[in-house]
Amino acid sequence: MIHTPRAARQLCALVLIVTTAACSGPAKAREGGPLSNSDESMKVCLPLAAGQSDAAWGVEVLANTGSEVLTLTGVSPIDPQGLRVSEAVIVSIAEKDDLFGAWSRWPPRSADQSPGAARWSGRRPVVGHQIKPGKQASENLVAHVVRDPSVSEATMRALRIDYTVGDQSYWIETNTSLALKPKCS
Repeated sequence: MIHTPRAARQLCALVLIVTTAACSGPAKAREGGPLSNSDESMKVCLPLAAGQSDAAWGVEVLANTGSEVLTLTGVSPIDPQGLRVSEAVIVSIAEKDDLFGAWSRWPPRSADQSPGAARWSGRRPVVGHQIKPGKQASENLVAHVVRDPSVSEATMRALRIDYTVGDQSYWIETNTSLALKPKCS
């Protein structure tokens, strides 16, 4: 029971602090978490002729090494110079050798060929895609990368993949960089 105006003000201030903390939204995203991708580091150059702007970037295999389902919330290029990711999808694969790979076109050529065509038809948007726990890598992230038509060369250092597990937000950075050039040496 509150007997003084001062005690009432202190109680109101405490309630305000607790309410503000509880309603402030999710915690800031942390690097790492249970989402894993390839351990291999690569630098890839794709030849992209003048007037061509679309490329497929499908060299990432994702797996959930945790004990809870995780939900992908976004994909974005890191340090992009003259390019953007316009779309990203998940394609189920049986093994790492089934990757869709990197192509100077969208959709990737492997989407037109068997057995890739069947897997490509089952692709799902990244945002909202859930990956169940388990160490077997069975998810191929394929990004539609678009070069700005005003530049002849474009690059990105890596992709950032954002995701949640329960109420916690995480992100990881891939180990592969991409260059889109008229000619690769």
